[in-house]
Amino acid sequence: MLRQFSIAGIKHTVEIVDNIDGGDTFGKFIPAGQKILVAERVKTGDTWYDQSDEMMENTLWHEILHV
Repeated sequence: MLRQFSIAGIKHTVEIVDNIDGGDTFGKFIPAGQKILVAERVKTGDTWYDQSDEMMENTLWHEILHV
């Protein structure tokens, strides 16, 4: 799923992905691509965890602060 928003006139894209960095990361801001990734799943040890919509929204707001 892709969504877009602008801050200070710069368009940013939000992409919901299965996982980031092999499951080690909840979210990531990529400044060079004006993109935020938000993971649906994260991994601790050998166990994968699905993230609730609320957790993914919290991750999005965390990454927006990096913008």
